[in-house]
Amino acid sequence: MDILFLGHSLIEFFDWQERFPDHRAVNLGKGGESVEGLLVRVRKLTGSSSSAGLIFIMSGINNMAMEDLDFMGPYREIIKELSTAFPKARIFINSLLPTLLDFIPDKSIRSINSSLKKLVEEHNRVE
Repeated sequence: MDILFLGHSLIEFFDWQERFPDHRAVNLGKGGESVEGLLVRVRKLTGSSSSAGLIFIMSGINNMAMEDLDFMGPYREIIKELSTAFPKARIFINSLLPTLLDFIPDKSIRSINSSLKKLVEEHNRVE
């Protein structure tokens, strides 16, 4: 079973295959990418031959760094696209982690994580 990892630099620069040696870990992380950029890449995955059983997403901190807090719409589209492209896969949305950047307050991250939780609750196969 393939495990897809999608998101920003924390995804890209981690050795997922070492953590999941019994599976094929596909690292599709891209440092500096916004949620909208991820959506563009996800749309290209629709023709993928991957047998992804699990999909993990962590994205949004780069939007916040650009003072863009309105990215739930594109996030919703990412879930829709992945659900269509990989109908048997379970999709996991990861919370955003606190950052040392002063201009991204923890309060804003908690607010976005609350919105992500609501987004997850809208979908049956998303956790």
